[in-house]
Amino acid sequence: LQQYPLSIIGETILPVNHCLLAPKGASKNDIDIVYSHSQSLMQCSNYLSGYNWIQKAMGNNAFAAQKVAQDGLMNQAAIASKLCASSYGLEILEEEINDQKGNTTRFIILTKNHYFTRDANKISIIVEVPHRTGTLYHVLHYLYLNNINMCKIESRPIKDKPFTYRFFADFYGNLNDANVVAALNGIAADENKLVILGNYNATY
Repeated sequence: LQQYPLSIIGETILPVNHCLLAPKGASKNDIDIVYSHSQSLMQCSNYLSGYNWIQKAMGNNAFAAQKVAQDGLMNQAAIASKLCASSYGLEILEEEINDQKGNTTRFIILTKNHYFTRDANKISIIVEVPHRTGTLYHVLHYLYLNNINMCKIESRPIKDKPFTYRFFADFYGNLNDANVVAALNGIAADENKLVILGNYNATY
C-alpha cells in the first residue's frame, strides 16, 4: 500500500472456517505432513499441537490443497476451506479446526483510481513521523482533540532505516468533515509524511 498508488474503496469481512483436507480414503492416522499458509497454520496451532505432523507453509491455502490433490499421497493433508475441498476433489476430515471459533478475516478493495464516496465513514492513512520523542503522541493527540475515533493502528519497519517505523491507522470519519480536515492538517503540518489511503464505507 505504501509502495503503489492505490486507493482503498471498500472493505469486507469474511468468515474463515479452516478444514483438514486429504485425498479420498485417507484418515488422520495416515497423515505425516500438513500444508497451508503460515497464517492458517498459526490460526490452527492448538489443533495441530495434538499431532506430530510436519507443518509446511505454502503461498496460500489453495496452493496447499492443489498440491495435496495432485500428489495424491495418503500421508499429506492441507488446511483450507470447504470450497478448496470441492474444487480439488479432497475429503474433509475435520471442519472448523481454527483455534478461534467464528474466525474472520478483513479484506480491502483496491483501485488505481482515487475517488471517495459522499457517505464514506472510514479513513485509512499512513504516517511517517520524525525519529524524535513524542512524535507519535502528537499524531494521536490531533485525533483526540478533534474527537476522532481511531479503530486501528499498527507499525511497520521502514526499509533501509533500522529501528524506524511507519504507522498504518484507520479511523471513523469523512474527508469533508471539518474535524477530520483539522486533524489531518495538524498531522501533516508537524513534519510528518502523510498518505491518505482511502475514505470508504466501514463494514461493522
